[in-house]
This record gives sequence, C-alpha cells and structure tokens, in this order.
Amino acid sequence: NTILEFFSSSTRGVTMSLSAPTGSRVSPAKRIVRLYKSGKAEIADELLMESFNRLGAAFLRNVIQTCKESGDAAEGWRGMCKVMETGATPDITTFNMLLATCAKARDLNVARACWKELSQRKIRVNTVTYNTMINVCARGADLHMAEQIMHLMLQDQFGAKASAVTFTSLITSCAQTGQVSKAEYWFSQMANLGITADQVIYNCVIDVCAKASKLNKAEEWMAKMIDAGLCPDIKTYNSLINAAAKSGNMETAEKWFFEAKRAGCTPDIVTFGAMIHAGAKSHRSDKAIYWLEQQSKHGLILNIRCLNTMLHAVASEGDAASMQGWYDFIKNFDIKPNAITYGCIVHGCARAGQLVKVLEWLRHMVLENLDPDLITCRTIITALVDSKSIPESSSAAQWAYGAIICAYAHAGK
Repeated sequence: NTILEFFSSSTRGVTMSLSAPTGSRVSPAKRIVRLYKSGKAEIADELLMESFNRLGAAFLRNVIQTCKESGDAAEGWRGMCKVMETGATPDITTFNMLLATCAKARDLNVARACWKELSQRKIRVNTVTYNTMINVCARGADLHMAEQIMHLMLQDQFGAKASAVTFTSLITSCAQTGQVSKAEYWFSQMANLGITADQVIYNCVIDVCAKASKLNKAEEWMAKMIDAGLCPDIKTYNSLINAAAKSGNMETAEKWFFEAKRAGCTPDIVTFGAMIHAGAKSHRSDKAIYWLEQQSKHGLILNIRCLNTMLHAVASEGDAASMQGWYDFIKNFDIKPNAITYGCIVHGCARAGQLVKVLEWLRHMVLENLDPDLITCRTIITALVDSKSIPESSSAAQWAYGAIICAYAHAGK
C-alpha cells in the first residue's frame, strides 16, 4: 500500500488510482521502464531509488526482469547504474539477470559494460555468468570476446566449470563468421575436458561449415556424428542442404533432401527455403519454382523471403517476361512485396535490356513507399553492364541514378 500511495502522488508526475480495478494497475517496475522509454529519465530515477530504498535488491531485479520481458537491456543497465551511484553493489544474481537480458536483446554493448563493472568491482562470477556472457557474444557475433571469456572460465579457480552448453554457445559464435577451424579447435578442447558431444553440438559444427560454404567439411562432420552413434535430425540435413546451396550445387542439395526423407525427418520451412536458394544459386529457376511449389504442397506457408529467393533465380536468367506474372502470384498470396522483391524484378528487367520496364518498376516501388537503396542501384548497374545494354559502368551508373530520380519525379515525390 505504501508503494501504491507513493506512485499515486501527483507531485511525482505520475497518477495511479488506488480504487482502480486490479487489471488496470501497472506494477512499479513496469511504470519505471515505461518512463525510461518515454524519455522521462529523471522521474524514473526518482521512483526507482524510492522503491529500491524501501524494497532493496529484489526490486532492482524486478525492474531488470521487466526489461528482459520487453527486450530492452539499456533501460535495465541505466537502472543498475543509478543504484550503483549511491554506493550500493548489486549481487552476482542481479548481474546475471542483466546479462540474460542482453542475450535476449542481442545488446553486446551493455553486456561489455556489465562485464567491465564486474571486473572493476571484483565481484566473483560463476558458471551462469560465463555461460550467459559467451551466449551474448555468440548472438552479437563477437568470437574474439567469446574466446576470451572461455579462457577465463577454463582458468577459474572458484568452481566455474564449462559444460556442453558453454561449448555450444562458443561454437555458435564461430558460425557467425564462418570460422570452421575455430569451431573444430573448440570441439577438440571440449573432448579433452571429457565432455561428450551431443547432437546439438555436432549440428552447430555442421552449421559453421555450411555458413562458410564448406560442403565437404559439413559432410565430413555428418559422418563423424553418425560414427558417434548420434542420429541426424532435420536441423542437420538443413545445414547440409544450405552448404550445398551456397556452393550452387543443386544435385547435392536434392540428394540431402531425399536422404532426410528416407531418414524419417519431416522437411520444414527452412528446408524448402534452402532448396529454393539452391535453385537460385545454381541459376536454375525451374528448380527454384519447383521447390517453391513443393513447399506449398507440403502445407507450409509461403513467406516473402522464399518468394524473393525464387524471384532472384528468375531475374538472374533475365526472364523479364515473367516478372509481372510472379509479382501477381506474390500479391495473390496476400504477401506484401518489399524492397528486395522490387530489386529482383528491376534486376531481371535490366538484365533483359528492358530499360522502360526498369523505369516502370522503380516508379511502382516508390509509389509503394519503398525507397531504392544503394544495393538496388548497384544491381541495376551490374545488370546493365552484364547484358551489354549499357556496356560502360560509368554510363550505366549515370543511367541508374537518373532512373531513380525519374521514379521519384513521376511519383510526385
């Protein structure tokens, strides 16, 4: 009641009726986070400190938990800093909660600041701290820092122990930059520590190979996985299909698709997306269209990403004649085309040398409140030069920029 009375005080700039229905009340923690987000930091700081002084560390953890639910680590960090300004030192549980919030929000900057504060205050970290920090680094694609944290963990003398979860996060971090050798190194380090690799870790290594376009390596690790007595699942096969797709190897992608079916794995939207990508990468629009149709037949919802992949395959072959048909096809599925969709169509028309069509589609794009970006412009330039419609790149660039200016002019913008 004291807290509710405090929040109902008009002198604080916040009103809250004590007689309001229970369902309409906003918790003090949520109110503080909302105030931070709305730019009313001074009011939020005042309310935070009043509640912290009354309820202690439990209230600060409540605020951070609220930030985690909303996926905003910065507001949680601001609240923690305000508390630390008073000379109070949050415990490791509170820091771990904030790091978990950083992981969800993929906020590496706040995580780094949090880690620095832990070091400066000489707060003893634990297994949860190390694991969560490595997970943040994995999500933020900072392999270097993830490895630094891992080395510190392996040297920890206060009971922190690396586990399969730790190595999974670290190897996932390798996938962000396609560091196959790093992934293999940490896999061997895990074995040296006597930690048994499970299906998830093997899938992570195979995924690293796939993202680095190392098809042979991915297949090699698939064999190791089977030798270890583990059964590949659809995630395993998706990574292999993706590796084949990145290499433009349609036949191998189809081979692994049918292997997955024989193994009793049910293809999902990721599987079909990879198959469509394989068709696009191998310049086989017929295959891209076929696998798009298969995705629909399997009862999986078509999304703009897989449709754009298919459209890119058609555009790469300069099939401008079918662009309108595919655009109508996308619209019939009640899917809103995005800038990539129009970029693919413009690319196809430019490759076919149909410059008038390029202008028409650019104008259509602008009318849909989608702005052609640098990628769109480069796509037009490359297509014009490759198709020899405008052989000189400098002239092609002038034409592309002029076409975009005309599109805005025709749209009255």
